[in-house]
Amino acid sequence: MTWPVRVGALPQTASAFQPRPGLRDQINRSLENRNTVVLSGGGGVGKSQIAAACAQEALTEGIDLVLWADAGEPEQVVSVYSQAAFRIQVPGFQGNDAESDARAFLDWLATTTRGWLVVLDDVGDPSAMAPWWPPPPSAETGRVLATTRRRDASLSGGGRHVIDVAAFNRSEALAYMQDRLRAPDAAPFLDDQVVPLIEELGRLPLALSHAAAYVINEAVSCTEYLRRVTGQGSRLDLLLPHHADAEGYGRPVAAALLLSLDAANLTDPVGLAVPALRLAAFLDSAGHPRALWSTTAVARYLSERHVGVPEPAPTVTAEAVHAVLRLLHRYGLLTDEPDGDSSRVSMHALTARATRESIPDHELVGTVRAAADALCELWPDEGGYDPDLHTALRSNVESLRAGVGSPRWSTIVHPLLFVYGDSLLQAGLYSTALTYWCQLSSNYRNVLGKKDLTTLAVRNKEATAHWRAGNITEAIAIQEEVVRHYRRRRGAKHQRTVQALADLAIYYRHGGRQREAIALLNRVIRKNRGLRSNEPDLLAIGNNLAAAYWDVGLVEESIGLLEVVASQSADLLGEKDRFTLVARSNLGTNYSRASRCDEAVVVLEPTVADLEALLGAEHPDTCTARSGLATAYLQVGRLEEAIRCQEGVADGFEECFGQHHILTLQAQETLVTFYGEAGRIDDAINLQKQVISAYSESRKESPSEYLRSRGVLAVIYRQVGRADEAIEIHEEIVASAEEVFGRGQLALAARGNLATAYWHVGRVDEAIVLEEQVAQECEQLLGASDPQTINAYGNLAVSYMQRDRLAEAAEIKDRFGLTLD
Repeated sequence: MTWPVRVGALPQTASAFQPRPGLRDQINRSLENRNTVVLSGGGGVGKSQIAAACAQEALTEGIDLVLWADAGEPEQVVSVYSQAAFRIQVPGFQGNDAESDARAFLDWLATTTRGWLVVLDDVGDPSAMAPWWPPPPSAETGRVLATTRRRDASLSGGGRHVIDVAAFNRSEALAYMQDRLRAPDAAPFLDDQVVPLIEELGRLPLALSHAAAYVINEAVSCTEYLRRVTGQGSRLDLLLPHHADAEGYGRPVAAALLLSLDAANLTDPVGLAVPALRLAAFLDSAGHPRALWSTTAVARYLSERHVGVPEPAPTVTAEAVHAVLRLLHRYGLLTDEPDGDSSRVSMHALTARATRESIPDHELVGTVRAAADALCELWPDEGGYDPDLHTALRSNVESLRAGVGSPRWSTIVHPLLFVYGDSLLQAGLYSTALTYWCQLSSNYRNVLGKKDLTTLAVRNKEATAHWRAGNITEAIAIQEEVVRHYRRRRGAKHQRTVQALADLAIYYRHGGRQREAIALLNRVIRKNRGLRSNEPDLLAIGNNLAAAYWDVGLVEESIGLLEVVASQSADLLGEKDRFTLVARSNLGTNYSRASRCDEAVVVLEPTVADLEALLGAEHPDTCTARSGLATAYLQVGRLEEAIRCQEGVADGFEECFGQHHILTLQAQETLVTFYGEAGRIDDAINLQKQVISAYSESRKESPSEYLRSRGVLAVIYRQVGRADEAIEIHEEIVASAEEVFGRGQLALAARGNLATAYWHVGRVDEAIVLEEQVAQECEQLLGASDPQTINAYGNLAVSYMQRDRLAEAAEIKDRFGLTLD
């Protein structure tokens, strides 16, 4: 007998093989501890190549026996063990019974002092393999290394150590592509799109191997190949074809990724693996909330597609849904992580794509609708906002849209599209929301017609998005059209018409058309028998009307109306109803704004307590009421209580919406003011810088807020004597405002603030030059009666007086009826 002995056919080392040192260190440490090591991972992640490298290394080091067995079926393993028994002539070898010879070989492994390594590649059924695992080695020289797609608990029994194998990391994937395309005739194909390409392919070694071969064979650049991979209608079997298998893997990529699906579908619960994986394939491959698998939509979908069981198929239970999820996890087709609040389900992006491309056309619509139904069911109610959950759900909607493809998606009508768009608005992603609602509006007008009620609902949201993005003129134009169509289709008193009118009034208010807003809301209330008609929608309109009254200086009318709304709401809905509490919150806030501070405190203290008990301390309604209470505390001299209260508001909004949301940042800026009142200047400056930094990160969404927040810092600097820094910021704001918005209203305000900064440091002549320009342009743009125009001329008059230009100052005072000190 001549040693060393090699039994079985080891795979050839792949071209541009990556040693993956981190993974190899894990394997070596386990093997040194005499553990049997199991490499577990999905198809194409490179398990067999790593195992082959370990086997080659063992041969190089002179180990006595290396055995390689394909372990997809136990019979294959038995056959290779029998061959080994013959080659080594182990005691008990007979030659006429393969299983008996295989057992004799295992007995030899357990007792020999020779060094050996057994590699069981691609274990297909861990339970069937149970009798054929090599025994725990009795000497330090015996080692077992196995690879499998499976994740069964039994794999970690018997002293075995399971190591998860994932795809390449980015540096490994990039090194692989660079090595493969290093040849002179292939080097021109390696360009700056190689990193986006490896990410699109999920860094999967098998896919990268096929991709590199395709690039070389077709003589195309990485840029062109990426365009083909991401192109509409592209398919894996064409872009990663079997003939591009340069490493002798033996299967097309798509087939390799789904190799274990048929076996999973025949395992209890029979017939559910295929539809379940199809559903998961349309969700975010990086992870979707595990709670989705507890929805009725998923159970209904699986019940309708439960094949392979006696007719009629039984309804799929929650236990069966859980079982199929774990089944797919065990077979390595997806990853189920049931870890409490952060539990999620994920799958490799190429596995998801291969699954989608395998779905028959007649199953596609039902699968997509089930995914949409499940996401819709999982979305939180309107009353609550969980930023992490909303972000995850939006990501899954985007994955669903990408999986369906633009042509099909543009024809889909489903409630999910509304809740997704509303979530964008809730998150303060106004630019993204505007793009989304405009596109959806165009789609629905094409599919359903511009007068369809669903289209009108989308147009209503489109107007809201324009308003939130600062496009008030567009918002008003769209909403006026929506109101006209609702009146014709539903009548003036229908709920949708009334709500559309209320929204239009809001846009009028924010567009400086307060008088029109007041007239419109009063007409709606009169036509619906007044605020005492027991209609909750009309009470909401009363709230809006009160805000409009306040805008035009009708303070007593505003407060009186809010008192009626709060009283009527309590009678109609109850003292502890959410709407009643919000009405009381608005009333208390207006008491504070009207300097009726003691009344504000009396109303707001119990309101905050009731809202906290009903909705929680971090709910937006609670935080809004608490903010009003903080201001009231400040007004009555309870400064420390005001600060603590406002700190709670800022923390609550951040907990609910995240640190970059507009409500969080506005609450923090109010707190900046409170810190300033308390003389905590450093705290004020540091917090305002934090606010600016947050606005800077979302500058695309809220450019005006970013500039305004910098202006607040400039004012603080001016107030504490850092005038030069303040002026530098104001000058930068003017330049940015004109670049982004042109010489419009916002740029005029910025130039006016710069003039004020000049005035405060004695640069009065420079201030006058700016103020003259601002006043004239405000009058041209906004009209002589606009508050911004009047304020601009007032500032100019003060500067004229400073320079003893009294006649010019008097002319302005007489023209606008101003009283100046």
